[in-house]
Amino acid sequence: MFEYPLLVRAAKHPGRESANRPKAADELELVSRTASDPKRTFVIRYGSIRFAALFSTVRSLHEGARMAVALLLTIGSITIGVLGLVHLLYTFRSNKFEPQDEKLGLRLREVSPVLTSETTMWKAWVGFNASHSLGAILFAAVFGYLAMLELDFLLSSPFLVSLSLVTLGCYLVLARSFWFKVPFLGVSVSMALFAIGYLLAYV
Repeated sequence: MFEYPLLVRAAKHPGRESANRPKAADELELVSRTASDPKRTFVIRYGSIRFAALFSTVRSLHEGARMAVALLLTIGSITIGVLGLVHLLYTFRSNKFEPQDEKLGLRLREVSPVLTSETTMWKAWVGFNASHSLGAILFAAVFGYLAMLELDFLLSSPFLVSLSLVTLGCYLVLARSFWFKVPFLGVSVSMALFAIGYLLAYV
């Protein structure tokens, strides 16, 4: 289980002496919480600096709430992963993304984009679809792993929480503007599951 620090506080120990440290030196006492040893304490000697800093504001969740949050985020991640995997299979193992006009399909294999003549519109189309699929699968793998095995780390990181919501929000806008109903519904479900999970963890 990931150990996350909760509080750093200055602690004065006037009776201790050493060759490298004068009397009355302060110590920074780093208190961390783990599942196996909730009272574990680390003491860091740092000259005479005195300060206190709050490292984490994530509230302590009871076991039922933790399981609910982890389940919601995991299912939300799996939803995106399934969409990405199906999209990847459709790209290479089906004709789902072929144009209904056969002549157009042939032309796409012959015409290059304005950007470069080193590829064709069809190759670019296949590559864009494949990379899009891999992005969704990577999102699912990273946040699914964090939800199942490193939930404390995920919830204590505003960057990761924001990244997941911003990514899903962008997918939602793209699905609504450029895609079709199935991916829009899938992304909507995933976004709702992540939002509910975070609300349960923080509110």
